[in-house]
Amino acid sequence: MDLDRDVDLRQGASASIANLGLLGEKYVELVPGPSAAAELPEGTTLKGDLPVSFDQITKLARDIEVDIKDITKNLSQSLGGRRARRGCARSSRTSGSSPTTCG
Repeated sequence: MDLDRDVDLRQGASASIANLGLLGEKYVELVPGPSAAAELPEGTTLKGDLPVSFDQITKLARDIEVDIKDITKNLSQSLGGRRARRGCARSSRTSGSSPTTCG
C-alpha cells in the first residue's frame, strides 16, 4: 500500500482494517505513533490488527445477555425474590412500618 508523502509514520505506528458502518465499506486506519518517536524508514511494514467480525460481536452480545440474566437471578435470590418483597410490602402496610426496615 502506498501512502502520500505528507503522512509521517513513527516507531509505534499501527494499522488496522475498520468498517465505516456495521456492515459497511472497509478502510485502513493508521495510527501514526508517538510524535516524539523516530520516523519509520520508507518501505517499513506495519504490524496490523485483525478486524472484529460481525460473528464475534454477536457472540459477545449473547455472552453479555447470559451474564446479565445470571446476575439478575442471583440478585433476585439474594434479595429474597418477588415473593419476599411483596410480603415485606404487605406486612409494612398492615403494621405501619416503612418497607425499607423490612427484612
